[in-house]
Amino acid sequence: MAPAQRGAIHAEAARLFDLEPIPRCAAESYARLVLGRNDAALFQRILPWDHAAGILFLSEAGGVATHWDGKPFRVGSPSPGVLLAHSAQTHALMSNALSPLLLDDLVRPELQTA
Repeated sequence: MAPAQRGAIHAEAARLFDLEPIPRCAAESYARLVLGRNDAALFQRILPWDHAAGILFLSEAGGVATHWDGKPFRVGSPSPGVLLAHSAQTHALMSNALSPLLLDDLVRPELQTA
């Protein structure tokens, strides 16, 4: 992700949410969402061993997980990233605000970095 794109995403997220540093392990993010410590999270890198069990845990607890393009999360999907939220309402807020910025490098390839 290009630095300018990352900055725009952070700025928009900061407008809507209180930002908190991500934990060193993706698995901890899922516990934080389910327990109510965090409302939402997003990841660019979505390796199955980092996310599959956590997404199942979050979904069973009433949370929502989709790829950045709004498609349901599927292991091995070509869709990019993952948006996570503890509720459908929070997911919709985050998705509406951030998806256009997250998908910008897919629409405008000149923003991609090597």
